[in-house]
Amino acid sequence: MSIAYAPFVARLTRSLVISERARPYVSAYRVQGFSGGWIALRRVLPNVVPTVGAQSTLNFGYVLAELAGLSFLGLGVQAPTADWGAMINESQAGLVGGHFLPALIPAIAVVIVVVAVNVIGEEISERIGGGTFE
Repeated sequence: MSIAYAPFVARLTRSLVISERARPYVSAYRVQGFSGGWIALRRVLPNVVPTVGAQSTLNFGYVLAELAGLSFLGLGVQAPTADWGAMINESQAGLVGGHFLPALIPAIAVVIVVVAVNVIGEEISERIGGGTFE
């Protein structure tokens, strides 16, 4: 799944870097004699990291939901390894009999982890993004 989402993050990063490179402060640093590597690491990167970090945490939620879905369909990890999607799949027979808890708990766990990662990622992005340079 990481390989599948890498092009999205790379495209976002590339577009952010291109837009930052066109900003006047980059030209001002070049005129002052700073090297391209210094400008990229010290000025452009801090402006790009919050957006890429926020998008990456959102992508984590998508990946986790997709992995659970694949495991539910039987295309994920195999039986001895515990997986939330496989747990939901194994407990679906109990849903007909009114036993909702075995299927509900792994589903709630997926939701809690996705929300927690998004909240943590947003907090980290805000803390990193507070020190942008222009």
